[in-house]
Amino acid sequence: MATAKLAPKIDQDVYSRLDGAIDATVRVNADRNDLEGRFPRENLKALAEAGWTGVLNEARFGGLGLGHVDFAEAAYRIGQADASTGLVYVMHVGAVQTINLFGSDDQKERWLKANNGGQLGTYSTSERATGGHWWYNLSEASRDGDNYLLNAEKSFTTSSGQADFYVVQTRTPGAKDQADIVFFIVDGKSEGIESKPWNAPRRARQSFGSDSLHQCASAAARPARRGRAGEGNHL
Repeated sequence: MATAKLAPKIDQDVYSRLDGAIDATVRVNADRNDLEGRFPRENLKALAEAGWTGVLNEARFGGLGLGHVDFAEAAYRIGQADASTGLVYVMHVGAVQTINLFGSDDQKERWLKANNGGQLGTYSTSERATGGHWWYNLSEASRDGDNYLLNAEKSFTTSSGQADFYVVQTRTPGAKDQADIVFFIVDGKSEGIESKPWNAPRRARQSFGSDSLHQCASAAARPARRGRAGEGNHL
């Protein structure tokens, strides 16, 4: 009986680099990071050097050009060694994939390929005011000439205060309903970002935090959006 082809053939060399980074760095640092509440920066650097933070990125933007099966396998292997690193990794790849799908080539060069793919990204989406719902925002971007201003208090932001860039979700300027949502890429060094710790068990604290964005400027020329009356590209 014929067997359906569910996934492409695994590149053993690519996976050996992943396993090498996990064994040499991620697993070694796991207990110390947990006990001391340290952010797993070294672990993410090792995964970037192995190419796996760009698992879904096109090769021309410094990525491996693999698929979601490979991403899931990587997250599983990393999470087995250190759950916190696995969480940070998954949120990074998710943020990066938003840029892959909807960003311009310039944005991909700047945020995905720069520094040999070593920049760490994350999502900043849910808000305390709406009970932490991923899809529901009360904050709303406003126009500032050719730029936008973001004012929002975000909760449950993985890599808060550590990320090099945030993919921030908020309402489109002049939004008519809660489905009219837009994403902006925000430089992690931008003025107006205030990072705070999240009161949670130690293992979660090293990865989670909350962010407040006060008059935070974003020159997002091509924001990705969701909804009928927004701007930019449909999600």
